[in-house]
Amino acid sequence: MVEAENSNKKGPFDLAFLWNNLFVWACVIAVSLDPMFNYIPMINEDNKCIKMDNNLKIAALVFRSLTDLVYVVDMILKLAKAFSTLKELSWPWKRAELLKKALEIAPIWFHIVVDFLAVLPIPQVVILVFFPKIKGSASLDTRKYLNFILLAQYVPRVLRIYLSCKNLTSNPEGYNVWFRGLFNFFLYILASHVFGAFWYIFSLQRETACWRQACGKDPRYCIPSSYNCDENISRNITYLNQFCPIDPSNEKLFDFGIFLAALQSGVLSSTDFPQKFLQCFWWGLKNLSSLGQNLETSTYIWENAFAVSISIIGLILFLYLIGNLQVYMSTSAQTYIQMEFRKSELGEKKKQKQKDIESWTEKMGLPELARSVIKEEIMKNAKFLLQENKEVNVETVFFILPKNLQKAIKRCLCMPILKKVPTLESMDDEVLEEIIEYLKPMIHNEHIDIIKEGEPITSTTFIMEGVVWTFRNQSISNNGNSLSTHHDHSLKGRERLDKGKFFGEELFKEWATDLKSLEEVPTWTKTVKSRLKVEAFVLTAKDLKIVVDKFKQHFQKPAP
Repeated sequence: MVEAENSNKKGPFDLAFLWNNLFVWACVIAVSLDPMFNYIPMINEDNKCIKMDNNLKIAALVFRSLTDLVYVVDMILKLAKAFSTLKELSWPWKRAELLKKALEIAPIWFHIVVDFLAVLPIPQVVILVFFPKIKGSASLDTRKYLNFILLAQYVPRVLRIYLSCKNLTSNPEGYNVWFRGLFNFFLYILASHVFGAFWYIFSLQRETACWRQACGKDPRYCIPSSYNCDENISRNITYLNQFCPIDPSNEKLFDFGIFLAALQSGVLSSTDFPQKFLQCFWWGLKNLSSLGQNLETSTYIWENAFAVSISIIGLILFLYLIGNLQVYMSTSAQTYIQMEFRKSELGEKKKQKQKDIESWTEKMGLPELARSVIKEEIMKNAKFLLQENKEVNVETVFFILPKNLQKAIKRCLCMPILKKVPTLESMDDEVLEEIIEYLKPMIHNEHIDIIKEGEPITSTTFIMEGVVWTFRNQSISNNGNSLSTHHDHSLKGRERLDKGKFFGEELFKEWATDLKSLEEVPTWTKTVKSRLKVEAFVLTAKDLKIVVDKFKQHFQKPAP
């Protein structure tokens, strides 16, 4: 009997697959929340000092702690997996086996290292600890290093997302196209978000740099410090406004360059986070999309480096997008060509299968009405025959047809043969109908031994198509010392069975009527070998026993 092929699917509760999905989303959320730390420092224009947005600081710390916890859990799981792999090694360790295991767990350790670098509390330390306390002549250089460290952590966090996303699906071809497109879009949005956040923090740093420069020129009006609002340091606000004019600005005194728009908009002193975020995000998205063409920079070297990085990153993302589009178009074209070829091929196969079905129904001797119904039902489910390239026979046909039609065809094909069985000749149709219910289709290829003499009779076979020969084995002496067995191929010793015949009827006349157990079935007295390919229905001894138990009065021998 043809059975449906089981596809290799993941279980409904695959913890590894579920965790990988959750981890990817946690990484995406984490890397999107990191720029929040850049918005915590604010400018107090009235006192010319830096203060912290405490509400935003608390929110950023809580979200960062939650996402870091996910990284820690992933590291623990990876460590457990690495140690479990090492435990498989048997002592004493063999060099080849140890090298094999080392190569096997190398990617796991790489993921652990990336997780560790991603979870380092760099934004918390840089923004909340060091940034407000930097002062002195070396403060500008110190902030440059801190800015670089702040940017560097985005590398392992984005890399971790990419590594995790590679294992999300079992369909590599379709997955790669869509994943690359979505990942490119995510990088584009993330880059805009990050550039906007750093534009904000760099604007704040440029204004404090102007204050520091003003105080350095004339210490009578202010003292160079960290400009933290918590410090009780007096400074001449009028002097700082004159030396660092913003609206309108004076490029001869101090050129704020691309950061002037942030200062003039008042976004640096706003406590409205959505306003700050959207304005900075729009600035990043606008300039990344235009590759920084509209940026008018000052002569400040790090400002120009920031503008150059916007142009380069925008160009890289654009080229990456074009490359993915080319891959997508190429894949789509190949898929379209393959589909068209497949349609043409399936069309030819369908025509051939229609001929095969017509030939099979005619060969089986089915009525004309039954032929049309069977043909219609099979073609409704022709996908199984066409895609699996199955041959049209009793097994494949019965695999496709619905139960009620299967029973009708079995009744049409098998009822006449059942009535030829001596034990069943006088049986009621009710009993025969029950037997038909348990008949199963079976295929035997040509030139094979279906049953060998001396084996237990486990079924009765009713031939629908094909030819078999039955014959006895003969034992002859080998030099008078031993016995050998060979087939009797003489015409006298064999019998030809073809369509409409059956073999294994001993189950009915020697076993079923005595109501014996399954362990007491008779044995074959002949060998049965297929001459041509055989299509048949079989009734197993187990199923026959069910029928006999249900209709005992019909199978009991009459009293003597």
